[in-house]
Amino acid sequence: MNEFKVISFMLSRRGEVIGASDDALMKSLGLEGESGREKLYRLLDAYSRNVEMFGLKVERNALDGHWFLSCTGDVVENARVNPFQGRTRLASTLVAIIIATTTDEEPATVERVKKLRNVKDVTQDLKELENMGLIKVNGNAITMTERIGYYVDLGGFIKRFNEYLNEKFK
Repeated sequence: MNEFKVISFMLSRRGEVIGASDDALMKSLGLEGESGREKLYRLLDAYSRNVEMFGLKVERNALDGHWFLSCTGDVVENARVNPFQGRTRLASTLVAIIIATTTDEEPATVERVKKLRNVKDVTQDLKELENMGLIKVNGNAITMTERIGYYVDLGGFIKRFNEYLNEKFK
């Protein structure tokens, strides 16, 4: 099997494990050591350039370090791919959880999310987000799972959120 076939297989995995870590890719490709890691990154760069014409891109989930294939903005826009299937309340609740997690000094709580959303109850949203594998709820505490990194560009979100705050509170 050639290198691009191995990379395609590893990065397109879905289910409990999405994509692949550096170590898993290196093992599958028979690469070892620091020079193997450098070769892996060169292969991922070349692979990414080759699949770009098909509307795909190679991304890395910042939460678990796994590489995976995703659609480019053009494909997503044209296909209207949305993990929330038009349920904006779920997206709003997830945004509130991300904001609470990244801006507060303590873990996100159900009460904080309700306050950010300005709603009386988020129980159903939390259940649905938990069923999607995006969060875990333990009593009043809410934690994000690594799976969020496959749906949300957290770095881009935080950058845009900071820009919004800087503009709003000049």
